[in-house]
Amino acid sequence: MASEMNDTSDNGVPDAAQGAGTDLPGVPPNILRRSLVLSAAGSIIGTFFFSLNAGPIFNRYIEFIGLKEKLGIFMAIPALAGITQMFGAWILQRTGRRRLFFFLFLLENF
Repeated sequence: MASEMNDTSDNGVPDAAQGAGTDLPGVPPNILRRSLVLSAAGSIIGTFFFSLNAGPIFNRYIEFIGLKEKLGIFMAIPALAGITQMFGAWILQRTGRRRLFFFLFLLENF
């Protein structure tokens, strides 16, 4: 009787999930694999072009518009954005009000 009620294995994973692959229900494996490859390729290309634009081209642009003495501030913006992103994720996790914050910051962009 107890074995019928216990539907998890020794490691706490449900028996139905043992040996389950990465296949999503209703998505053929070849479509999923192709999508993952395209996503990885897009990320690699995006990272390359972001590095290209955020480096020397961005520096020349800042110098061209006459803000050479403020270059350090502009170069620190991505790092500051990463810190605020971590803080924002923590706030969302603590409050659980994702929809409210989504619409609040969506309206801020207009």
